[in-house]
Amino acid sequence: MATSVWTWWSLLCAVSLINVLAWSASAALLWRRSLTFDPTTWALIRVQIILSAGYVFGCA
Repeated sequence: MATSVWTWWSLLCAVSLINVLAWSASAALLWRRSLTFDPTTWALIRVQIILSAGYVFGCA
């Protein structure tokens, strides 16, 4: 593999890893705070977490 391709691939992997870590931290924080939300709001937040997980892990 050419050096420039290897560098680009490595950069994309690093950005993907950072994105997955950021998503994981956000999801964990929201999960810990789940009891502070009313049930309707928490249901919508859970849907958003699931949809964003598909996007984050699909792109990674």
